Amino acid sequence: MIGGIDATNLDSLLFHKRLGFERVAHFREVGRKFGRWLDLVFMQRWLDAPGAQRPD
Repeated sequence: MIGGIDATNLDSLLFHKRLGFERVAHFREVGRKFGRWLDLVFMQRWLDAPGAQRPD
């Protein structure tokens, strides 16, 4: 599962971390809102154990 979060939204970043997400990417200045550039953080959470066998 992937979450895309505004890098300045610390409450959302902490919320996702508490739910087991980890930060996997940080994209700089990917969009503008209210006249300012926004960075985007991707956070990922595996629904099963990392490296687990998955059916094709």
